[in-house]
Amino acid sequence: MKKNVIFIVVFIMLLCIFDAKARYFIEEKPKEINSIAGVKSWNRDIHEKGYSYSDGIIKQANQGKTPKENATGIYQGKVFMDCKTCPKMVVMPKRDGKQDYYVAIGQTEVTFYQYNQCIKEHFCKKNRYTKNQERRNFGELLMPAYPDSYPVIYVSYQDAIDYINWLNQKTGKEYKLLNEDDWYLLNGLSPINREKMICKNCNDKISGQLMNSGFFDDDKYKVYDVNGSVWEYTDHQLETGEVQIRGGSWLDNYEDIIDLDKRYITTDKRKNNIGFRVKTIIK
Repeated sequence: MKKNVIFIVVFIMLLCIFDAKARYFIEEKPKEINSIAGVKSWNRDIHEKGYSYSDGIIKQANQGKTPKENATGIYQGKVFMDCKTCPKMVVMPKRDGKQDYYVAIGQTEVTFYQYNQCIKEHFCKKNRYTKNQERRNFGELLMPAYPDSYPVIYVSYQDAIDYINWLNQKTGKEYKLLNEDDWYLLNGLSPINREKMICKNCNDKISGQLMNSGFFDDDKYKVYDVNGSVWEYTDHQLETGEVQIRGGSWLDNYEDIIDLDKRYITTDKRKNNIGFRVKTIIK
């Protein structure tokens, strides 16, 4: 009799613990995503066990309602371009009810085609790079190795800033590089899917190859290549002058992308696995 009672008590205790854990992941964890102090953007459990906080973020941001257009015709998920050759932008969900503006983030990294428009208008500088012991100028001609649709590479931090200044002048809008808040949001919205990443050992069919921007274009929130493809410059700069890059690249292993969420690089470096993505604020 005593053994049965003990067994029942232990069973009830285990049910209570399980219920508490379940409530934590369903109710409390999404709230932590909206708290910068409580966020770890690259958590191995999130990526490998398949946890997703996106539903919690969207529900909290929109209070469970279907997004509606505001007075300017802007709504969550809208895709737009400010000019024919400008990057495609996607309106992101608001982080909380107090946010009185929308953030639109580039659907992909800036492409060679988009960057070359800035060069053609003599605002961005032509840069030289070495590939297969040949010297080519990607400012004048299309590069056979990297078509228009590929993310622009061999660009320095200052090259990215020059492009953004040109974009602001051309559109009359305020474009910027992404910041920490933007990356926390993106990482929370869409967990990593190894088979749909461009990295060194992610997908057998394209392993170790740079592909066109948006190669895997089925992300729920319409923002592609956040993980893998190319490292992306952010607006975070150290006192030493180094700038933060995030996201991993086609030259990195999957495990390294998961474990190393950010790196730092000097502003004058141009490499074949670093590019950038832009954002704009809509009020």
